[in-house]
Amino acid sequence: MGFTHDNNLPPVVAALGLWNTSSNKNVYPLSLTKPNNKREFRSSYLVSFHGHVTLERLACTANGPSDTVKHIANQLPLTGPTDSYVRIRINNAPVAIPGCTSGPGSSCPLDEFTTYVKQRGIASGDYVKTCGLQNVSNATSVASFLTTDPDPSTVQLISL
Repeated sequence: MGFTHDNNLPPVVAALGLWNTSSNKNVYPLSLTKPNNKREFRSSYLVSFHGHVTLERLACTANGPSDTVKHIANQLPLTGPTDSYVRIRINNAPVAIPGCTSGPGSSCPLDEFTTYVKQRGIASGDYVKTCGLQNVSNATSVASFLTTDPDPSTVQLISL
């Protein structure tokens, strides 16, 4: 996923529910409609000058890492059955997805991530209605993400 303007990154991080806490440990998650001055997240942490959010799809073997690991672009050197996971990195640092850390290195299994994102979309409500965009001809409440892999049978279109 790529963005051309840093002001697009905080809404993505907010939509994913990352850093959705306050200094008051009894408040989680934060309200979707009312600001909280004690929130931990500040956009300057993410985009003080340049920000980067990466959603990584990882494939890991069920029997763990081998003694020698080789990373080759567009090739899957794994042997045996693999499972797919999602990891989010913000400014190159891994950030745990709240409630979805059961994968290797606190990553999120792909099917659980899909469910998590759909739940976040439901909680946020219809984008067009919430933002008053009913009269905007190209406004949409659907986000689609295409993932590709060298194996055509693993291509997924996830619509939210």
